[in-house]
Order: sequence, then structure tokens, then C-alpha cells
Amino acid sequence: MKQVYFVLIAVLIACGVQAHSDKEHGGKPLVQFDKGAKTFGAAIQDKKTLSLTGITQNFEKYQDKTVTFNATVKKVCQSKGCWMTLEDGDSQVRTLFKDYGFFVPKEILNQKVRVSGQMLRKKVSAATLRHYLKDEGAKLTEIKKIKTGKWTFEFVADGVEIL
Repeated sequence: MKQVYFVLIAVLIACGVQAHSDKEHGGKPLVQFDKGAKTFGAAIQDKKTLSLTGITQNFEKYQDKTVTFNATVKKVCQSKGCWMTLEDGDSQVRTLFKDYGFFVPKEILNQKVRVSGQMLRKKVSAATLRHYLKDEGAKLTEIKKIKTGKWTFEFVADGVEIL
């Protein structure tokens, strides 16, 4: 009889741990990917690429449209790969992944990628900016300096391809 109780308790604990793990990530299971994978999210169909600078300088023209561009990965969330900062020439943009549906490997710094998705312009709160710095592994003194939000471009990627 003790064995039955032990098994029952073990099952309940395992279910609780899984529910807790999923709850931390918006009810979605942790994303795992093949280390050799080159594509994340949706496959990129559009072969025409634009420049990041061209997209941001002509934002009204591309607003609410799917765009594709190539860039270099300059920062990646070191917690789980749930965002990255891309750079093309003098332009940079923080890139998130549609519906939090996929992540990228944390080890892709300085690699070239091709992304497809939508460019947004929005005000990012001071709390979110501090959160991003924390994810980057910034020092606490640098994080505490952020007191106000700022207007910025943000890219929401449907797909990412490592080139």
C-alpha cells in the first residue's frame, strides 16, 4: 500500500513540475531545436531582400507588410534565445519571434541571418529596457541607469535563417 501512495505522490509532483514549467513560458513548452538547424520558425518564402536602413527610413511604406532582410546578429538573449539584436550597416533593431513561438540558439553572435516578418515602431517602457539589459547579462549599475522608456523600431520575425 505504501508503494501505491509513493507512486501516486511521484506522479502528482511530476505533473506539478511540468505545469509550473509551462506556466513560466506563457503556457507553452520550452522550445528545443536541433543544434545543426539553420531555419527557425516559418520557412522564408520571399527571395527579395531589402536593407534594414531602407525599411526603417521608409517605415510608412513597409508598415503592416511582411519584409525580408539580411543582417548580422549582435546580441542574443542569454536566458533562452527569445530575442536578438540585428545590425545592418549603421542600423540596429531588436528582433522578437512571432507569438513567442520559436527561439534561436544563443551561440549565433556575429553570424549572418536572413529574417522575414514585420517592422513595428513602438515605445518601449523603462522596465522592459531594464529587462532586456538583464537578459544581455549587463551589470546592475548599467541596468539601474534606465529611468525612462524610448521610441524604437522592433522587428517581429516569422522566420529566421542562418546564412
